[in-house]
Amino acid sequence: MNYKNSRDAAWQMLIKHKISDLPVSVAKICEAEHIRLFTYRDGWELIRSLCLEDHAVKNDAFTVKGVIFYDDSTPRSRQRFSIAHEIGHIVLHESDGVTVHNREMSPSDDPKEREANIFASRLLAPMCVLHSLGVDSPEEIAELCDISITAARIRYERLRLLRQRNKFLVSLLERKVYRRFRSYIKKNKR
Repeated sequence: MNYKNSRDAAWQMLIKHKISDLPVSVAKICEAEHIRLFTYRDGWELIRSLCLEDHAVKNDAFTVKGVIFYDDSTPRSRQRFSIAHEIGHIVLHESDGVTVHNREMSPSDDPKEREANIFASRLLAPMCVLHSLGVDSPEEIAELCDISITAARIRYERLRLLRQRNKFLVSLLERKVYRRFRSYIKKNKR
């Protein structure tokens, strides 16, 4: 697993698409990257023609040849993370196959799944922005970033650790992300 590549790819995506406020629009990123999005309901005939019904039942989202299918019966915050996770697979793993899993994280997950989760969390909840806003709870992260409270708790624990170590704006890419969000941060600082 490569944490740094996953993190940097998320930051590069934010910079490339001039993202400057929260919540990050995964739909706009997909459009800009020419990634097609289908809900399971809208894409069911295609899913059936690919014999992937079982796969859809077991996963919140999956990707086939650059097309993301996602379960729109899950909460919106979950859908956003699932789509960001799948964007991560496309960006990091450039596979024409079907992604393996997109569900709650597990310690036994394939390294590619962990990389996609790292990508998604850094794309949707960039730490330098959260820190600069003065965010002080998982609930604030969930609301600002439109992610699940589970994902927000994980990001908040990371935020606490980075604050203890004073590890912000160390990377050139992170500083570029921060500069993109500077105006948003000024308007929304806690």
